[in-house]
Amino acid sequence: MAYEYSIAKSVAFSEIDDNRAGKITTASISDAVIDEFSRENIDPIFISYTSLRAFELVSILGDKLQCKITTSKHGLAWHMLRLSGINDKHSDKEKLFKN
Repeated sequence: MAYEYSIAKSVAFSEIDDNRAGKITTASISDAVIDEFSRENIDPIFISYTSLRAFELVSILGDKLQCKITTSKHGLAWHMLRLSGINDKHSDKEKLFKN
């Protein structure tokens, strides 16, 4: 199965030091996502860079922006669960991974 994706918008903190990137607060990440994407019609939003502590923001931002949100760690965790044979559904959780 082939998928086609296009990048509609890209935003960065421009922090190349992994140690400093890991210190970016969840409040700063949340503010940046809301500031940059609240007026956009973009779905899903992917928060990349594994040092960012954004995992817990997935549901919060998804509800606030009414779109699907994922992070690199979030996607990896979901994939690892599926590879382990755990195929549960989370209807009360984030929109992207209900199935």
